[in-house]
Amino acid sequence: MGFLANISDEEIGHSIDMLWHGEYEIIERSLLEISEPVRLFTGSSSVALNEIAVQKADLSMLTITVYVNDLYLNTYWSDGLIVSTATGSTAYNLSVGGPIYYRR
Repeated sequence: MGFLANISDEEIGHSIDMLWHGEYEIIERSLLEISEPVRLFTGSSSVALNEIAVQKADLSMLTITVYVNDLYLNTYWSDGLIVSTATGSTAYNLSVGGPIYYRR
């Protein structure tokens, strides 16, 4: 649960020393990328670490067709859609009282 990780005041010096000496682990994370055919999202980054949220700007519903690695997943008719990575999903599950599965 990386978003809950912290370093106490007493451990800051030791943690900086560990960084300086290369004593750390790099953990690879999945990223999300959103693409759309009509350039609706110009000026914004299309890559995210935690989540990508699509929401409507008016009173009508959205039809959102989702592909994963160019394979059709589903079409949603809704007022929005949140797609999250494992990094972002923990907080969503906690906020609604859901389970957390941790595998290392």
